[in-house]
Amino acid sequence: MKFLCIVILIIAALPCASWANDSSTAIKTAIMKDPELKAGEMALRAGNLELAIENFLAGLPTASSRRSESAALNNLCAAYGSLGQFEAALHYCERALLLRPNNWRAHQNRARSLIGIGELDAAIESANRGLEIAPNAAPLHEILALAQSFKRKPRVIIDTFDVNTQD
Repeated sequence: MKFLCIVILIIAALPCASWANDSSTAIKTAIMKDPELKAGEMALRAGNLELAIENFLAGLPTASSRRSESAALNNLCAAYGSLGQFEAALHYCERALLLRPNNWRAHQNRARSLIGIGELDAAIESANRGLEIAPNAAPLHEILALAQSFKRKPRVIIDTFDVNTQD
C-alpha cells in the first residue's frame, strides 16, 4: 500500500558532507602526534566516517594534549553529524567546547548539530558565539544564514514510500 507522507525536514539543505572538511582543516596539526587520532583524521578526510569514528574513539584516552583531545572530539562531532546522528554529534561538540570554549569550529559543528535536531534558536546562538571568536569565518556565516533561513521558512519535502501492512 502506498502512503503519501509529508515530512517537515528542516535539515534538507544542511551540507552534511562538508562537515569533515570544515572541521578538520585547521586542527590536523594538533593530532599529528597521536597515531590513532592521525588515522582518524585521515579517514575523516577520505570520507570513511565509520573508520574515523573508530580511530578517534580509540585514540581519545591517550591524547597527548588538551588541544589534541578537543580536536578529536570536534572531529567526532563532524563525523557523527555527517552520518545524520545529530544527538551523538552534539554530545561530542559539547565535550570539545568544555575543553576549549573558544574553538569556533566546535561552535560551528554544534550549530549544525542543533539545526539537525530542530533547535534553531540554540543553533543561531552557537553560530553567533563562534562569530564572536572568529568574525571572518565564512563557514560560521553560512551556518548562521542557514539556521536563520530555516527559522523563517522550514523546508517541506513530500515523499512517497511503500509501507507493508499486515492484514
